[in-house]
Amino acid sequence: MSIGRNISADEKLNISMEMFIMKKSTLIEIVNKCIQTGSYNSIKAPIYNEVSKFNLNAYEFKGYLQCVNSLQNYYKTSMDMLN
Repeated sequence: MSIGRNISADEKLNISMEMFIMKKSTLIEIVNKCIQTGSYNSIKAPIYNEVSKFNLNAYEFKGYLQCVNSLQNYYKTSMDMLN
């Protein structure tokens, strides 16, 4: 299984929503690894880098999804949702 990041290459693409459901012990292990190594700049990085160590499953979400990363995009997304 592979996980794709949204790099805005295509209008429509099967990508990861970057939402993960995991055991508390797994999350603690990942956080501790981030703290100990200091080599990760986000909590998602070790998940992507060590994806082969995890038992992954995927769920296809067919609803509305938009990346909100600016004030302008927040406004556009809000207007889209009203429609």
